[in-house]
Amino acid sequence: MNGIVSVYKESGMTSFDVVAKIRRLFNVSKCGHLGTLDPMAEGVLPILTGYATRFADYLSSVDKEYIAEFKLGERSQSYDNTSEIEKVSDKIVSVEDLKNTTLTLTVNKKKITATAGQLGIQWKNTGIVDEALQIGKSGSLITRYKDKKDLEHEPRSLDLAFEADKDQIKKYLKKNEGKVNQKAVNGGLKRENGAFTVTDGKEGIAVNIPESTEAIAEYIASKWDGKEASVELTAKVVQPRGSREELSKVKDVLGTFSTDYSGSTAGRATNVNNG
Repeated sequence: MNGIVSVYKESGMTSFDVVAKIRRLFNVSKCGHLGTLDPMAEGVLPILTGYATRFADYLSSVDKEYIAEFKLGERSQSYDNTSEIEKVSDKIVSVEDLKNTTLTLTVNKKKITATAGQLGIQWKNTGIVDEALQIGKSGSLITRYKDKKDLEHEPRSLDLAFEADKDQIKKYLKKNEGKVNQKAVNGGLKRENGAFTVTDGKEGIAVNIPESTEAIAEYIASKWDGKEASVELTAKVVQPRGSREELSKVKDVLGTFSTDYSGSTAGRATNVNNG
């Protein structure tokens, strides 16, 4: 017998079981199928017999259609329901949900928090949806055949890529920099017993907005995995005014003043003197 036999394989049978039954039923020695269906799967399994087996390589690369049900939030070692199911989560996270993810921005032991949405984070490689749908359907005959064979051995993973709006990041940093900036304290002078004492100033810290914007955008594009994270901002030192060297040059009072009440009545002089 030479030809193609379409068999509806029931769940629980292996593809080899189907071939063995066809071989016995039609008493043929040359017999083979056009692609393994897992034992758990059911559906049409084409069987080639006799001289028709010569077309196996060609027919195996023809498009096939598989209908499956997926349950999100669970996984297993076999990637199907034939091994122990591990529950991962009841929640299905969308790209829009990721915009509520919190990112902590730190500088000088201080921090501010922002959501991904506030930093203008967007899904960049939206084309991977079409790419996923085209696996095994596009490219040369050899490419399609290889893609399908690869999927029989292990699943193919496509990673999401993100990008941030730099203008939105700058706007957020300018609005919130006051929460992490530390003002510089200028140096000063105190006069005690006729001599001057220098009071040292203290350096301040200010967020470097242009560099911090680039740091956040780079982290989102290359490292962010969609989960809560911390990003170190870039800061610049703000020097205080009035250094010790400058202030130590002051050796005398720069000026004094006094008030003469001689031209005023006694009552008015008393009021002015009391302030």
